Amino acid sequence: MICKASEYISKNENLLSDKNVYEKLSKNRSIKSIEKQANKIIRSSLASSTLRTDKVNRLISSCSKAAKFHSFIKDHKSRNEQGFPLRPIASVRDTPI
Repeated sequence: MICKASEYISKNENLLSDKNVYEKLSKNRSIKSIEKQANKIIRSSLASSTLRTDKVNRLISSCSKAAKFHSFIKDHKSRNEQGFPLRPIASVRDTPI
């Protein structure tokens, strides 16, 4: 399905503005600080013998990136008065989560 870029961007911005689903990170809370916090939790599970060393080493992250957001048009759904429906996709690959 083809749509206007401005309409696609507008619909995605509308999806991202839902405060019940998405949270905008403040500038002083960087990806690096989230990565450090996540790694600290993972290392503490090693200390408490919850996870084995080899598992912990695979879970520790470095050089993390922010999640990427995009969406797919649900072309199997019919258009309605609000236009075309979107399926939001948040890619968390290489994130500290």
